[in-house]
Amino acid sequence: MRPRTVCLFAVTAGLLVGACSVTATPPDTQAGGVAQQMLGKGHPFTIADLPEGRFRSRLESLTPAAQDRAIAWLHRFEFPLNDLESLQVDDEGGVFYADSPLPPAE
Repeated sequence: MRPRTVCLFAVTAGLLVGACSVTATPPDTQAGGVAQQMLGKGHPFTIADLPEGRFRSRLESLTPAAQDRAIAWLHRFEFPLNDLESLQVDDEGGVFYADSPLPPAE
């Protein structure tokens, strides 16, 4: 089992605050021990291997050169299948995470 570093960051009063921790949870499991399919580095895939949905459709809409760039980016790091909900790709094939806004504080 290899260690995994998890970092969380927030902006508070105009300052970026962050904290990191190292866990012994293997990258192919979630909390509760449920297996999670991994993609990317060490887990090669093609666009056709991705589940139907927003991310796959976006990749399919890109030019072949942008698709190649996006797949190359995605193969540089390891990520769980569930991350496809947060991953975005721009017109040039750049890949990035985009979280949905937090709900208003009560």
